[in-house]
Amino acid sequence: MTHLIFRAAPLLASLFTISAWASQLVVLPDGRQAVLHDDFTWSYVAPADQADLPLPLPPPATPAGVLVEPGTDKNLLQLDKGGIEVLLQPARYHREHLIIPVRLANQSGKSVVSVVVRLRLTDVDGRTLAEGEHRLWTAIKRLPESYLRPGSSQEGKDIELKVPRADRYQLTAEIGSVEYW
Repeated sequence: MTHLIFRAAPLLASLFTISAWASQLVVLPDGRQAVLHDDFTWSYVAPADQADLPLPLPPPATPAGVLVEPGTDKNLLQLDKGGIEVLLQPARYHREHLIIPVRLANQSGKSVVSVVVRLRLTDVDGRTLAEGEHRLWTAIKRLPESYLRPGSSQEGKDIELKVPRADRYQLTAEIGSVEYW
């Protein structure tokens, strides 16, 4: 019996070794290390001096962009930030101004008193014609009927841009700030 145990010992040792070697160490593109385990799980390997460092943040979102053709009946762009949705509706040209009607919806759980959008309008060659911030919603604090209530939708203030008349423009926009009450 003892003889059988001595013969089986190398076999058992090799099985434990193979099992331990089934996990694989990988280095991620950002330099972090992870262990891929043989049970289809994984875990980070955190050196003692880097264990408290936060994971890298994703790059900031770039503003959404769209082609604007005044006079068509196509909505331009829908923006969303913190439960506030801004719909830029079909643009039209009126008396040297490009007019973009706006519709706002509040899907958050708080009342909104201010919404500001940042935008940049260029011609089709990329030359900037207008840029800046536009306040689309302004409520009067302590006057609740002027708030954009949770679950509601309202027409916002039109965006008016004094630009040369053209058949097409390029628009990039993002919600800059939202104030809740």
